Amino acid sequence: MKIRLLSIVLICFVFAVKSFAQESDGVENVHSIKATIIPYGVGYGYEHALSRRVTLNTELMLSGGLMNRFGLVLTPTLRLEPRFYYNYLKRAQRGQKVLNNSANFLSLSIENGFSTYIKDENVKTGTNMISVIPKWGQRRAIGQHFFFEWALGVGASYNKLNKFKVAPGIDVRFGYAF
Repeated sequence: MKIRLLSIVLICFVFAVKSFAQESDGVENVHSIKATIIPYGVGYGYEHALSRRVTLNTELMLSGGLMNRFGLVLTPTLRLEPRFYYNYLKRAQRGQKVLNNSANFLSLSIENGFSTYIKDENVKTGTNMISVIPKWGQRRAIGQHFFFEWALGVGASYNKLNKFKVAPGIDVRFGYAF
């Protein structure tokens, strides 16, 4: 009886150690700071792994726009973006770099641009904008902490001034993951 109990405890111990020793076999959680080239801006992002190939990318950014009389105008923006990394596991199996979720992805970008207030009667601002854009993109690691990311798509946006309109989605970014 003691040998049987000892064997069960030993087997449970071995399985517990093996489960903690395994490396991640899917996408990882990533905190990052991003510099967006198109559209330009800066922000903080957190990508949370939901499964082996699906993440929820959350970003808080200051997105820029140019206005003739005011120059650069920054707008606070919140983005929620579920991502499906469709070739992540294949890249990992081939021995290609998958650091910081380096893979191709499909996503649904849901973005809310908050009001920008400018004290001028001739400039119509102060309206929130929300957009929903399906995108296809790629992320690639540059070294241990840096990455490059781009995505393209077409969707719809809504605000009180223009109502619904077709919205292109173009992202080109460099980031630092920590």
